[in-house]
Amino acid sequence: MTPHASPTGGASSADAGAPARIPSRIPSLDGLRALSILLVVVHHMVDTAAAPRFVRPVTSAIDAGALGVRVFFVISGFLITGILARELQRTGTLSLRNFYLRRTLRIFPASYVFLMVLALLAFMGVVAVSRTELLAAFTYTINFWRGHPAWDVGHLWSLAVEEQFYLLWPATLLLLGMRRGAVLAAALIVIVPPLRLAEILGFDWFAREVTMPFVSYADWLAAGAVLTLAGPRLAQWARYRAVRQSGWWTLFLVASGLAAWTAFGHWRLRELTAVWTAIAVALLIDQLTNESRTFAARLLAVRPLVWIGRISYSLYLWQELFLDRASTAWWTRFPVNVVLAFVAAALSYYFVEQPVLAWRDRRRQGVRQVA
Repeated sequence: MTPHASPTGGASSADAGAPARIPSRIPSLDGLRALSILLVVVHHMVDTAAAPRFVRPVTSAIDAGALGVRVFFVISGFLITGILARELQRTGTLSLRNFYLRRTLRIFPASYVFLMVLALLAFMGVVAVSRTELLAAFTYTINFWRGHPAWDVGHLWSLAVEEQFYLLWPATLLLLGMRRGAVLAAALIVIVPPLRLAEILGFDWFAREVTMPFVSYADWLAAGAVLTLAGPRLAQWARYRAVRQSGWWTLFLVASGLAAWTAFGHWRLRELTAVWTAIAVALLIDQLTNESRTFAARLLAVRPLVWIGRISYSLYLWQELFLDRASTAWWTRFPVNVVLAFVAAALSYYFVEQPVLAWRDRRRQGVRQVA
């Protein structure tokens, strides 16, 4: 398939009403990212040496780390689909080459710096990570690893799922167009939960071979995608717009989303009920991005949360190295481990992520000027 091929499904007039352009930085959305990564950090922190134990019952009850990662999936589905849908409506096609280049420059540099440091530490005998595990991490295929990979690379399964989404979804939208793409995404929200329950119950042979298959998380990504593609129509509903402005709507989404996620302790049932959590997160994102004056939007837009949200990718990469409950090293003891995780994340953000993105933006601006 060529990078500029015309979409078979097309961005026709039926696809009119593509999402409005989302600003490059939405403070409240950064705040939601911050909450997501903090769920992961706290979940991993509570079992490290000298960490306070009083929060463990809460993190265990809501499976905080897993919830945080899945919120990231919904955000990703929402933002990536928005980028693709606006280009489809504007040009009638997608430049897959440009999309993959942008994603590569956004994701690979920070990830590969982390992995190169990890490879060096493994060579020195500081961490126990095999060459094959590092190779799987470098190639974003570690979610296909049989069994459980080493702790220091185990969390990269979610990056592998994200990369597989980046690989599949643009081409799918290019072929189907936005309307049929929205139908497909909605179908995934319905189909995936029963498949996930079948995996948990052992009826799915594929689940016995693959630890974290992409299909098991496709409904979370699809929830964000549906929000983007159906958002213009949803916004035409006056009653919904009125409800969206209410703080009670926020409270309902959070409370019902948590209830569906925990299934009140019935963890197998959660594989079905958690689909509402994905939808609730998507609706919360819709509120945050459209109703900046709500209490939730203003709360999530406070500067400390916004900053944590901006470094959340690097923090997710590095936190596993310091929040290792099986390690007795000084850098894995609380609170030094948390401080070091944030320091490493800040260094990665300011000296890897930001310079690469600034170069990418300068290059893109230069291309536009030449054109």
